[in-house]
Amino acid sequence: MHLTLSNGEGFEFTPKSLVIAGFTGKNRLAARTHIEELSREGIAVPSKIPSFYLVDPSMITLNDIIEVGTRESSGEVEPVLITTRGKRYIAVGSDHTPRDLEKKSIADSKRACQKPVSGHVFDLEYVLQEWKNLELSSRVTKNGNTSEYQHGPISTLMDIDSIVSDLLDSQKINLDNSVIFLGTIPLLGGQFIFGEHYYMELSHPLTGEKLSLSYVVKIREREM
Repeated sequence: MHLTLSNGEGFEFTPKSLVIAGFTGKNRLAARTHIEELSREGIAVPSKIPSFYLVDPSMITLNDIIEVGTRESSGEVEPVLITTRGKRYIAVGSDHTPRDLEKKSIADSKRACQKPVSGHVFDLEYVLQEWKNLELSSRVTKNGNTSEYQHGPISTLMDIDSIVSDLLDSQKINLDNSVIFLGTIPLLGGQFIFGEHYYMELSHPLTGEKLSLSYVVKIREREM
């Protein structure tokens, strides 16, 4: 996959591992709010947080269309940590998940859908000093109507090094050429929207710099 830095420099990247981190809210109350959102949907939540799910890295996609096998799927905006060439980069991504399967097994649901990420990335060192000022947001279109879905500061999530430390404590994983979805922020309406088009942003409101992601969801036709 080809990634491009904010200065226009491009490079090729082949991910060797993909990790989806869950329940990474710095504020434990906020993390519990997200857990309650899932519980209201009948989803069995993990006993320990944060939680980590290993996914086949082939599920990462730069495509603007993904296919899913259910009408009950939705995305969530997340900062994405990419480690390669001895450096770390930040993208914006969507942990798109089939919510009906999630009710049965969170781990299985994390492995069921492609994970869209932005083709443009920030050098982590470039944004680290301004990290607390970055914001995450998402919008969703359903039946032709677009609404705000998520919006909040990235600082509500655990810091990156803490997430990585917890990951290494719980999983044996080589971080070289890895992709880690770092967690999401609460839904504005508290309920999933199974939309046909999602828009994600990681932005710096003071400078106007941002990473954007937009993708369409297609329902896979069932074979007769």
